[in-house]
Amino acid sequence: MFDSRNPGGLEPPSPSPDSPHQDTSSYITHVLEQRPDLQRVIHRTLLQRLIADGITTQHEIEKLAGIDLQLSDFPADTHERRWTREERQQLNQAIRELAAQHLALQEVEYHVGTAIYEATEYTLTDYVLDPVHKMTGPGLIEHLQSFCACPPSADPKQWNPESQLDEAEREALRVKLAQTLLTEDSKLVRVAQKLFSVSDYLEIAQQCITTDNGIGHIGGKMTGLLLTHKALTIDEDTARIAFGFDLEPDPHPDYLPLRKPEAVTLTAEDVFESVISLNNLHRYRMHKRLPLAEVKTLEEQTEAVFRNIDFPPDIERKLLAFVKRVEGQGPFMVRSSSLLEDSTNAPFSGIYDSVVFTNIGTAEERLEQLKAAIGEVYASTYTEKAVGYRKRFAHLDLFDREENMGVTIQRMVGLQVGKYFITPMSGVGFSYNDEIPDETYNPEDGIVTVAMGNGKAIVDPNPENPTRDLHLTRPHVRLEREHSVDAIAAASQRYVFAVDMEQGKFIKKDIFELQREVDFPLEFVPVLSCERDGRLTQGISRGGVHHITFDCLSHDNRFTEKMKWAFRRLRSIFGHEVDIELASDFHSLTILQGRRELEYTDAGFVSVPKNLSPEQTVIEISGEKMTPTCSIEDISHIVSIDPRGYTDLFQGHGRSAVLDSVSKVVDTIRQLNDQLPKGKFIIMGPGRWGTNMDESLYGIPVDLAHISNAALLIERVESGDTFHFASASGGAHWRSGLKMVDLRVLPLYPQREGTTLSPSIFSGENTLAQWVLPDRAEQLKDVIHVVDVAKETEGRLLHFASNRQERRAALWVK
Repeated sequence: MFDSRNPGGLEPPSPSPDSPHQDTSSYITHVLEQRPDLQRVIHRTLLQRLIADGITTQHEIEKLAGIDLQLSDFPADTHERRWTREERQQLNQAIRELAAQHLALQEVEYHVGTAIYEATEYTLTDYVLDPVHKMTGPGLIEHLQSFCACPPSADPKQWNPESQLDEAEREALRVKLAQTLLTEDSKLVRVAQKLFSVSDYLEIAQQCITTDNGIGHIGGKMTGLLLTHKALTIDEDTARIAFGFDLEPDPHPDYLPLRKPEAVTLTAEDVFESVISLNNLHRYRMHKRLPLAEVKTLEEQTEAVFRNIDFPPDIERKLLAFVKRVEGQGPFMVRSSSLLEDSTNAPFSGIYDSVVFTNIGTAEERLEQLKAAIGEVYASTYTEKAVGYRKRFAHLDLFDREENMGVTIQRMVGLQVGKYFITPMSGVGFSYNDEIPDETYNPEDGIVTVAMGNGKAIVDPNPENPTRDLHLTRPHVRLEREHSVDAIAAASQRYVFAVDMEQGKFIKKDIFELQREVDFPLEFVPVLSCERDGRLTQGISRGGVHHITFDCLSHDNRFTEKMKWAFRRLRSIFGHEVDIELASDFHSLTILQGRRELEYTDAGFVSVPKNLSPEQTVIEISGEKMTPTCSIEDISHIVSIDPRGYTDLFQGHGRSAVLDSVSKVVDTIRQLNDQLPKGKFIIMGPGRWGTNMDESLYGIPVDLAHISNAALLIERVESGDTFHFASASGGAHWRSGLKMVDLRVLPLYPQREGTTLSPSIFSGENTLAQWVLPDRAEQLKDVIHVVDVAKETEGRLLHFASNRQERRAALWVK
């Protein structure tokens, strides 16, 4: 009988009808003479079988051997004493006699032979579980390959390497392999132990780039990808055994079949640490302890240092082999996959960088491109955004933990159109849609936000480049107030992020310029609509102007049903809501990432008061569908960014001066966030909070850590004689992060019917100078107004209540 733990393909002793031994007793005597060094193993194995078969117990066999451990002079409150040498001999004799009487010869031959084999052969189990032996990437692959090899005596089609492991050994191996390669998060390890077989880890290990003498984790992003893909593709029968419940099958397996992205990963601990050591970059480990302003100042130099790092010879050799292997296979995305990114209570979405590897040129040129891209991802570990995030959420064990960065190199999904490599659809999906337009939508159906081209359009949304939200209860319904061709065109994506394969650059391309250069193939039918003669029709047509509407996709029930099914299955397997990143060329669907979707604290039913007096009212909203449901008491301060004052920063100044002024606004907000009473102040500002610095005219380019202590974030959408803020983000930049800090976002349209904004509370004293240095307060006194509510209301505070179902909200003086 073949034992799959044998890395050499040899078979351990097995029972045979033609055994040379006459009986069990003679076999035991023979094997003890042959292996006196293993007498304890042999006797222990025999006793385990006697106990397992119900023939005796530990107490009974000791009694049979004449051993009395309960001596009167032995303290009763301690463990029983050890056997003496004579007693052990008596015990072994009793075991042999009982085994000879009750155990069949073939059974003893098998179990004793297997025990001897395990004690003398270095199996996969020994290699993985040995606490003394140092595991390496190449060593693990070698042992896994031997473990998975089909023996000559077995049918390759029926061969299951795990079939020769007992249940305990199988579970121990699965758990340890998950802890070694994937994550140390106990919740994820439990899921991985059920999803992945031991043989699955051979493929995972082969997709790792490790040092020759070490091994590390693939990091949070890649772990989430693998777990999510496996959860969606696991056979229903296998899942029933693993999880104990039934999973419904894919309703449309032939429509957009799920495909795992082609990827390799530089493991986190060993590769990253060897790079740090080789380049003498240990001081960057202390970057997180520097003031954030200093970290920000050093960012450009940090990126230059890491872009030009050297790699250890074994890693350089493997990277060269990789670029040779993927020659001509299109561009790749080099993505962070850090250890902290597998945190289930602190999402790292958007914290670290992703860099395009165009994969164009000679092998040597492409190797240099790839090393630069990896270096830039490494450098993003030490940015103000990353360090600030970890400092702000240090209570979640993010600050003092060593951040070792894994890097995943994923082939981009898409196809070449003319000289451009374009992804027909990128998207993010959330299994729970807490932004439902009204109560007729089921939040558990989920929501998918899609864009044409690279997902940067979704990660960095702005009003000039809107993406399409598909609320899966009714994905075809547009939420724009008007459904004219002009209104739909204005609400459609304008710019596409793609790779120019001739120039080898990642570019942002106007869709109208793009369609003058190329003819779109059929893969773009679900994405585009054609405007001609004042009408908009789904799909591609010659002679018209194409808009990125996703109307055809939104009407395809197969897509809707497949996404709903995916969310239901992931919710069942992981036991919580999830969010995913996805991409498709409309031949298949690729999940690029999966992680836990955090949820807001349940506010229960919130009553919004009616008939507030004008003297009480600060804000009152009626009819706004994106109003959150929450209640906040005892608000002591309001931080208000004046739309006109903020816009004036951009007037008549060069780019450098503008960026400097905006940076001061952001830094001041950060200081206020750190000093004002946590959870007792509101921040209100124009346009989209969280936009990037280059698009700061649309809103305030803060990071989540800059506003994380606020109780409410208000996005003020309005126009004036010198300013225009056309849209709110709804918190799209930090969807999971806002839930982590329980910060709600309220869109405010002061010029819209049904909305009241009382300016009286803002006309009093600006207390900004109490919180920042005098020079800064003087510079920004017309931009940032800090209201001390008690001073303006004779000692009273504010209360906020909002109810999404009622589409009402109010902020008033209690």
